[in-house]
Amino acid sequence: SSDVLRILRRPGSAPFNRWQAVQILTIRDLISRTAAIIDRRSLDVDPDFIDALGDIADDDRLEAAFRAQVLQLPSEADIAREIGRDVDPDAIAEARNQLRMKIANAISSRLAMLVERLSTNEPFSNSAAAAGRRALANTALGLMVANGDKTAIECVVGHFNQADNMTDRLGSLSIMTSAVLDERLPALKTFYERYR
Repeated sequence: SSDVLRILRRPGSAPFNRWQAVQILTIRDLISRTAAIIDRRSLDVDPDFIDALGDIADDDRLEAAFRAQVLQLPSEADIAREIGRDVDPDAIAEARNQLRMKIANAISSRLAMLVERLSTNEPFSNSAAAAGRRALANTALGLMVANGDKTAIECVVGHFNQADNMTDRLGSLSIMTSAVLDERLPALKTFYERYR
């Protein structure tokens, strides 16, 4: 585990190797966390791992699209496939939500600063670089609301209300809907009325 973490933290590591290191560490955590939930045990998370995630998110030398991929946790289906048998979908979902909450608790302020840096007054662009920046901002916002922080929720709602294009509005709406935030209901109505 420490060798994998070293690959993750080493700035000179190939991007794919860093992404793979995140996948390995996250899957290990989520499998252990799922088992702990089934056994009604609590499980801490390695603070060095979460700090390394924050470092990658902050590293402007890396492409934004890559950083967005690194911050996206493996899906519940990915974890179920790794577990292989006697799969408990509810425990997997709870484990994933728990890890997202722990990430939000640890680096939400760093993610908020990242979203602020990514905000731009430039006209909408469908270039790969702009799409990567949008993906990174939305991934960061999605993690920020995982612990129910009111400031983070207000930030997502603000992004929805201030967006000048459907892509950005849909990104914020998806975050509100996935997190089952109360704010999703008026946002869904606004989205429908604007784009029907």
